[in-house]
Amino acid sequence: MSTNQPKKTITLAPPEELWNFNLLIKDPNAMAFYPSVAERIGLNEAILLTKLEFLLNESTVEVEGYKWVRKTYAEWKKVLPMWSEDMFKRILLKLEKEGFIIATTDYNKVLFDNTKWYRINYDKVEEAFY
Repeated sequence: MSTNQPKKTITLAPPEELWNFNLLIKDPNAMAFYPSVAERIGLNEAILLTKLEFLLNESTVEVEGYKWVRKTYAEWKKVLPMWSEDMFKRILLKLEKEGFIIATTDYNKVLFDNTKWYRINYDKVEEAFY
């Protein structure tokens, strides 16, 4: 059966962008991490720590001289949808226990709000990796 419609051409990216490797870095959904960090603290932890750093750089929330990211586990899942909320809880608690992140609920406006605020403990990062 013949149709008079032109054939559609499918391309993954315009030719001028095909060889621009910086596109991956500019994509806010791209996941990058240092293998040496992953080797030390685990792959999932390295990915989440790197994503937290990206979010902190974008954050406009500053309390007591530090930038913070405030998220529930459900909100974390929207950022990195490949993990369950339980997985986020495990990863974040491990990073907190090992001292790589600082998490608190102290800045919430109401006492029953258990949403955590997160920042990276760069002193611990420097101690562990440099």
